[in-house]
Formats: sequence, structure tokens, C-alpha cells
Amino acid sequence: MDRIRAIWSEFKRYESTAISDHKDGEPYPEHSSVSPYVPYIDLESRYGNGERLLDIFSSMASSGPFAPDKMVYTAMMNGLSKRKPMRGESEVATDREECFVRNAEDVGQIWASMVQRGATRRDEKLEVDSYALVALLRTLSKGSVAHQQYAIDVGTRYLGLDGQKDSLVELDTRSLNAILELCNKTAQYDLCIQHLKNVITSPSQRRQINKSSVDCALEAYAFLASIPTSTSSHTSSEESLKLLRWMLQEAYSSLGPKILPDRRTYNLCLLTSWRCKDWKSATDIFEIMTGLKMAHFDGAAEFQIKSSKPDKTRVDMDAQSMGYLLRLATEIKDPGYLHSSLRIFEYYGVPHFFPTTASPNDNHPSLRRQGTTDQPTEGHSNNYYQFTLANGLQGALVAHLGGNMSKDERERYKKLLMMCKSIKEKLKS
Repeated sequence: MDRIRAIWSEFKRYESTAISDHKDGEPYPEHSSVSPYVPYIDLESRYGNGERLLDIFSSMASSGPFAPDKMVYTAMMNGLSKRKPMRGESEVATDREECFVRNAEDVGQIWASMVQRGATRRDEKLEVDSYALVALLRTLSKGSVAHQQYAIDVGTRYLGLDGQKDSLVELDTRSLNAILELCNKTAQYDLCIQHLKNVITSPSQRRQINKSSVDCALEAYAFLASIPTSTSSHTSSEESLKLLRWMLQEAYSSLGPKILPDRRTYNLCLLTSWRCKDWKSATDIFEIMTGLKMAHFDGAAEFQIKSSKPDKTRVDMDAQSMGYLLRLATEIKDPGYLHSSLRIFEYYGVPHFFPTTASPNDNHPSLRRQGTTDQPTEGHSNNYYQFTLANGLQGALVAHLGGNMSKDERERYKKLLMMCKSIKEKLKS
């Protein structure tokens, strides 16, 4: 860093000479430019010297080719967003939170300066773009409640998401996702959903939607489903399923593969169905996700089932999704739903969900009959979801064993229940 600062000192001397020698009406030297500030601000930030940034900014000229432009303003906001507690402050949560608020306050002032200078000078070099706006949103999202609300108001107005005025900044994917994530962070879930709906219906903006954008709205539906007083709590599962189907339709038409659902998308939809206690939506999501038909799991025959989806688009159940389905069936207390969900678990097999805890010596059919390979899929290493699945499986087995079934089936589920208790002990250790 010493060599970089030595080079920077040379540049500052050149800048000072160019400004002092300049005469009104005459052009500045050919290489007079503010562009070196951008990488230097970034380097100081990367080396953890965020406290120097305001000094660098305050030393800049107020006019001419060495005055800050939107690139410098953006670099300043990005740099200040990474500023950590000052030396001497402990790295505890309270200090970090205070630092985030301080960063948000300073970035807010940098933003206000850029907007004010841009409005006064009408200089295209000071026009706000999506890079500057995203830098503001990302930093203010970590600040106080007032900072976060200010960021939402600014983002909504500049991106034209309120539907009242034309956008001041052209919407792109980064700015869209930043405002949607901020809405969820501030528990403004209805606003997140409404923003996405506005973009979907806008012919000029909808092309900026990607999978992460829709996941934000699906996450909002999942949160609304957990709030009993919300007017959307009972319809969230239906709305999330509708949005999932829209994603699949768009993935094979205008928006392309960038909006194709993945495991997280499906699990968000299943989470919402579980919270809404909506078995119909959950089974529809299961069929879309896996290519399997729920009707195939109603009987007691050996599994002769193949997915109707190609391997590239099929997403198999994991510990998280299977846990949602089992807990949903248990809470609804429908014997048919319990039977089907347990049969789905057996179809995939214990090693599929618990690859590190299931013992090959355990004598149970679900260890031999596999709907997929024995290799764990994405998310299976998450101990939390494995444990919640084991809990959900145990509850489903206890509830189902209280009903009528064949002797062989009862023995099979009793063995699975014992195995489930063993898995939970292994997960605890």
C-alpha cells in the first residue's frame, strides 16, 4: 500500500499544479481527469482504510475536470459500505451495528451531495445511474429503520415502481433485486410482491426479472403465510404456486433459462404451502418439482415409478422439502396424506436424506429401494434440515401407526420409527 500511496501523492501534485496553473477560459492539460480516484478509493477500502475515504473526497476540487463525477460518488458509497469498526473498537455485534449506521449516514450524505450537484449543474456526468442507486440501497439496508425506509422510498421513486411517474433510473436486474430484498428485510412483504407484479406487467422492464427476483416474492409469500393477521396468509400458497407456474412458462419462452426454478425456489413454495396447511398446492409443487405423480404413492405395491421430467430439469426431494411435506400431512391429520408422504420418503430412501447417519446394516426396505442415487443432493449436508426432517418423520410415523394398515406395513413402519430415533441421536452428537 505504501507504493500505491506514493504514486497517489504524485498524482495529487500533478492535480494541484494543473489547478493552480489553470487560467479562466483556457483548457486544462490533456490528461486532467478524475478517473484515478475510482481505483484508489477502491484500494483504500479493500485494505481496510475506510476512514481515509472521507478525507480523500473532501480534498477534491468543487469544479473542473478534477471534481467528483458519478463514478467517484459510486466508488465512495461502495467503499464506505465496507467500512469496519475503527481500530480500538471491539468486533462485537453492537459495534458492527453502530458502524453500519455510521456508514449509512455518510453514504446518505454522499448521495445527497451527488443529487444536489446533478440538479444544480445539469451535468450528465452526475446523473444517477443504477450502479449508484444499488450502492445506496445496499448500504442503507444495513442502517437504522429510518435509513432503510429512506432507501425504499428513493428506490421506488427512481426506478418508477410506484406506477405514478416515469423512472429516473433505468431498471436493471441488480437494482430490481436490491429493492425487493430491502422490502423483505423491512417486513414490507406486500410491497415486495407488488413491485414484482408491476415489473412483470411492464413490457420494458420485465426482461430484467431473473430467478432471484421471483425468489424474493416467493419469500415474501412465505413470510405472509406465517402472519395470522395478514389478509394474504390464506392465499399465499395459491399465489406462490401461480408464480411458480409463471416462471416455468417464461423459462421456455421470452425470459429463458435465467428464470428457471431451482431447489430454493421449490422449497420456498413448499414452505408456504406448509404454513398455509394447503395439501393441494403442496402436491402440485411436488409433481412440478420431481415429475412424479402423487397418485402413484397411494397404493401399497412395489415402486415402479419413473419421473416424467428429464434429468436436467428434475429436482429431487431433499431433507428440507421432505420435512415440509411430512409435517404438513401430520398437521392436517389426514390418513391418506400421511400414507402418501411416508411412501414418498420410502421411495427416495433413508440414505438419500441422511447420507452420513444411515447405517447400511439397518434392515429396512427404504434402504434398498431408491428413487434416486445414494449420493446426497444439494442441501443434504445441512444438519438443521436433517434434524427437522427426522422430527417430522417421527411425528408422521407415530400418527400413521395409530391407524389401520397391514401387518407387514406396520412392522415396516415400526422399524423405520426405531431407525428415525437412532438417526436423531446421531445428529445430536
